[in-house]
Amino acid sequence: MRSLPAIIATLVVTAAAAVGACNKSGPTGTDAGPSATGPVSPSARSSSSGTILRISPGPLSSNIPLPAASVENMVNPTHRAPYSGPTGSLQGVVKLKGDQAPAQDNKYNPGCEGARATYDKLFREGPGRVAPDVLVAVTEYDAYIPAKEPAAKVVVKDCAYDRRTVVVTFGQRIDVSNLDEKQSYLPFLAGVSAPAHMVLPPKGQGGPVKLYPLDIGRFLLVDEMNRSWMKADVYVLKYPTATVTDLEGKYRIDGIPVGKVKVSALLPLADLTGNTEVTVEEGKAVTVDFTLDYKKPAPAPSSSAPARKGPVIK
Repeated sequence: MRSLPAIIATLVVTAAAAVGACNKSGPTGTDAGPSATGPVSPSARSSSSGTILRISPGPLSSNIPLPAASVENMVNPTHRAPYSGPTGSLQGVVKLKGDQAPAQDNKYNPGCEGARATYDKLFREGPGRVAPDVLVAVTEYDAYIPAKEPAAKVVVKDCAYDRRTVVVTFGQRIDVSNLDEKQSYLPFLAGVSAPAHMVLPPKGQGGPVKLYPLDIGRFLLVDEMNRSWMKADVYVLKYPTATVTDLEGKYRIDGIPVGKVKVSALLPLADLTGNTEVTVEEGKAVTVDFTLDYKKPAPAPSSSAPARKGPVIK
């Protein structure tokens, strides 16, 4: 599959610029506002590469174990006041066309058969070819908008995360809760150093487990209790105007500044993208639907296949 088109910015550049902002006394001429970048690409580097943040002293952020000033420098490098002007909404449905999702050869543990509905295929697809787990993001507005909630919430049930794509605004934590009455889990954010891994006990016995993404980028939410299929892509962005489609392929994003904006859709597991520009109007919900076209990759040539003959040069 092709990588994301140029309209969707890669977080390799975004993270590098943001880290640079944290290491300087003030924003530089290259610092863009929090709305200047698009959602990450499927090929964006994972923070498991070992990026080191030089954290400035100061009070800790209330949601993640980083100084509030460092979080501010990442998401609001020009230190603008939160946007308080007129806003509108975007809503829509994301659907699929083209080939069906390939089956996956997962080996489920006893008692985990309920996970098949989530993980049996490369990506999920609902009735009418609706597409869950699609990241939809709104960018290219001129404003700073803080996250509304302290945490993004993920639920575990039947040995499966309730979504395969998670979106977080930098500065938020991830709260993982358990709805199973017998199973325990060990959720872990790959790419993040943690002094200890916390067990998520059965429902009613404790939790949630709190996970702390300490950088902007792409991570992987896994389970470390021998459930190799339990995974979800996690995108940590500089802005909160993003969401993930539900099981019916629907999404809605509120609180968007009025004016022209870019809307981008990304299904990470299949490297499928779409984008468009729309005008947000005050007090109105603009409908923006996407149809993503999936084509199965061509099978790799067999090692026993005869070598292709080259051109005859005379």
